[in-house]
Amino acid sequence: MLCYVILQEPEDEDDYEICIDDDSLTEEQEKKTVENRWPSIPVPLPRDVKNPKPKVFQKPSIPSRDHEARDPALTVASPPTTGFHLVNRSLPRDNLCQKSPSGRGSLSQEDSATRQQEEEAGVYKKPWYASTCDRKTAEDALIRSAKDGSYLVRKSSGVDALQPYTLVVFYNGRVYNIPVRYIPSTKQYALGKQKNREERFKTVSEIIENHQKNTLVLVDMQSNTKDSTSLKHAVKP
Repeated sequence: MLCYVILQEPEDEDDYEICIDDDSLTEEQEKKTVENRWPSIPVPLPRDVKNPKPKVFQKPSIPSRDHEARDPALTVASPPTTGFHLVNRSLPRDNLCQKSPSGRGSLSQEDSATRQQEEEAGVYKKPWYASTCDRKTAEDALIRSAKDGSYLVRKSSGVDALQPYTLVVFYNGRVYNIPVRYIPSTKQYALGKQKNREERFKTVSEIIENHQKNTLVLVDMQSNTKDSTSLKHAVKP
């Protein structure tokens, strides 16, 4: 016996249920009714197929640095990252002759005193003045010139304030180092050892100018010989 609930529009405001007793249903109808009563078995949905991962391409193997070192043919010189190409050049030797202060910028107290002394002596920025050039470098420069009458003035190697400079002269294959003395009492300069009736000058520059016109006596103390020449060719080491 099956009982159906049928909803109809009520004649009155109240709803009511009608139970129908129907034994005359066929088996096929009853079977369909039972199937409709039971819930349907859910069918699983297809799974989302994920996109396959892209293939990873392996980078070509690069030979190690050790292998490059063993095989010179594989070594490639790359340009410097700075854009500048380095050139193999031998460094020049240190110049042993220092220049006098150029006067640019601020001078230290020592440089200022040196410049004042050179200006008073008349040697500052002269083409023949080699400043603190050592004796060997000065002699080598005159020998290279190989000209009789070549000369330069350098600071004396010692610390004697009475012999501040040395006149270096080349003549007849020999180099002569002549002291330039300073005389404090008269504030003048003279050449060589002190002697009677010697010529004295207010500046070293006056000594050079005088012997550019007049000959200078050169005495070789070892052989006790004398030569003479005027100052003709100023040399800078």
